[in-house]
Amino acid sequence: MGDSSRQIDNKTAGRRNSKISFRENLIGLADELAHLVYPLTYKFPREEKFALGDQIRRSVVSVPANLIEGIARGGEKEKRQFANIAYGSLKEAKYLVYFAYKESLITEVDYKRVSTKFENLSKLLFTFLKLLKK
Repeated sequence: MGDSSRQIDNKTAGRRNSKISFRENLIGLADELAHLVYPLTYKFPREEKFALGDQIRRSVVSVPANLIEGIARGGEKEKRQFANIAYGSLKEAKYLVYFAYKESLITEVDYKRVSTKFENLSKLLFTFLKLLKK
């Protein structure tokens, strides 16, 4: 995987002037997104808190969890498999948050804040997947 351990600045996660690996940055952003999205579902009406809210929480937490599990397993095949699952969960969570916004369950301010994070993480995870295919 070579390139995935190269050092990059992590200004997004608030660690200015520190160097962390590509993988640490990826997992950090996934974790940050999960912590931003998860509490949004607490405001849902009772009937949606346990339906749509549950599905959003499961999919958004699945992203960092699958990245961590895939990397921990060590083999390239496993890393690819779990990164692909994480990418699918990311896209699922992104759509479900959009759906919740369209149903007026999430404010526009909250939606715009997490949408940017979804886009940034999606680009980074896509890059990670391309690196794993090499």
